[in-house]
Amino acid sequence: MKALRIRGPRDMAYEETPRPEPGPGEVLVKVEAAGLCRTDIEVWENRLYHYKVGKAKLPVTPGHEWAGVVEELGAGAGGLEPGQRVTCETALGCGSCQLCLSGHQNICQSRIEMGIINRDGAMAEYVVTPRSTTHALGDLSPEVGAFVEPTSVAVYSASRAGITPADRVLVMGDGPIGLLLTQAARAYGARTVMTSGLSPTKLALAGELGADVTLNAAEGDVVDAAREQTGGEGFDVVLEAVGAPELVQQALDAAAVRGRVVFTGSFVGALSSVDADLLVCKELQVAGTIGGGAHYAEAIELLRAGRVRVDRLITRRASLSEAPGVFERLAEGAGETLKVLFRP
Repeated sequence: MKALRIRGPRDMAYEETPRPEPGPGEVLVKVEAAGLCRTDIEVWENRLYHYKVGKAKLPVTPGHEWAGVVEELGAGAGGLEPGQRVTCETALGCGSCQLCLSGHQNICQSRIEMGIINRDGAMAEYVVTPRSTTHALGDLSPEVGAFVEPTSVAVYSASRAGITPADRVLVMGDGPIGLLLTQAARAYGARTVMTSGLSPTKLALAGELGADVTLNAAEGDVVDAAREQTGGEGFDVVLEAVGAPELVQQALDAAAVRGRVVFTGSFVGALSSVDADLLVCKELQVAGTIGGGAHYAEAIELLRAGRVRVDRLITRRASLSEAPGVFERLAEGAGETLKVLFRP
């Protein structure tokens, strides 16, 4: 089969590789669509945290946002049939530590992650998945199915923030996760949603997808706008989806007293300083999230019901043979690009 292989830092090839075979409790899936995430680019550049600290090694086939159809079942992998459309959770925990046993395999300290940490992903013609973390997608299309993983990320953050119909929510970021967070906040019943970002085009889309107010952060101060929109009180919930160190202070400033702040973006730079007194004086609840945790089923249902819409997030469709050039261009800056979908 053909697969996209990251062989070393910024060294990638679309090449012939052996087709994987499903072992006991595993499923062989023919990939139909795979989305490109910023994390994939960080793996290619070898600057993702797990690579920097030696917990992950190249080579690897990327791809953790995807959908495909069951081709073959390994021994004991019941409950699915060939031809069913599926996807799989990214994080695969050890299954025996306290974190895994309590449902937090996404932060298992011995975990592997499909397409990211020491297990090949779905930017290939075929991929093997554990049956235990493989989800049937029913009538979802391949392209919508490829959005289950990023949707689960947004749902996990909304859940971690405990959004209720009484809450005013600020989403910082107008990329794919920011736009999914905007919709997740709305799906959780937030009474007001404001989305900030730097792209007029993406912010206009945020308005179409559920934001009551949008702010171009290049033209106005996010904290000033937050106070103006809330009568000086700040937002009950702030969801940060960029991973920019300079937004940490802004997120704390924009939060209301006893507000909840959740960081979802993957930070690639160090903080210079932050006013930690705000944590105490405003009694803020601050959390981070990684991955989708146990929220795949909820993400699938929101997509199936149309409460999260992803069709407008697809900027480009490409073949996997085009991937090396796409990675190069997006590493230089996303511009107006939201999501690129590869079709093996």
